Amino acid sequence: MVPAVDLAEATDRLKGLAEVLVLPRPIAGVPEKMQSGIGKLFLATLPAEVVAYVDADACFVRPATRLWAVPPGRVHAVEDIAPVVLNNLPASFKDLFRKQFPEVSASKGFNAGLFALRPSDWRDLPERFEAALARCQFPSYRGILDQPLLNTILGSTVTCLPSRTWPTGSTTAHASGIPPSMVSRARCSGRFATRSEFDGRSRTS
Repeated sequence: MVPAVDLAEATDRLKGLAEVLVLPRPIAGVPEKMQSGIGKLFLATLPAEVVAYVDADACFVRPATRLWAVPPGRVHAVEDIAPVVLNNLPASFKDLFRKQFPEVSASKGFNAGLFALRPSDWRDLPERFEAALARCQFPSYRGILDQPLLNTILGSTVTCLPSRTWPTGSTTAHASGIPPSMVSRARCSGRFATRSEFDGRSRTS
């Protein structure tokens, strides 16, 4: 999902490899130029029983049956490599976050680059995110903030699935068992790619 102003460019760049949707509205507290990076908050607006968000550097090596098998009220994700959620925040933001969310700060979190949920459980996810962001009173917004904030909202409902990470330079994102509308199969550069070890046959809603 992208802001309306970016729709034409995003559609042209993907060349039909993915359906590009327009963000329903801006997220309060997030700068205009960063709105496209927070589209995951609107997963719950999609007409499906279960939906998944997958970063472009996630590589699936087998069908993702367990990812899709989300029980009511739960979220499926993979564990983050950071020892605790607090480590994902810039140094000057840590005290503000820890003051509002002390238990989450000290806990092991999930990686917001890959998770699946039932839209019917999270219709108010954008509003919850905005409330958590406002509560922290950060001096500015940084792209990394979505992960710790989503851990405060979804964390208690998350079941972490097995995964592995390995260093990579440039790779092609390919998601077996994930519909093309949910993942950009574009070339991407990153320090890590995720090899998610899910077994069985894929299931989409």
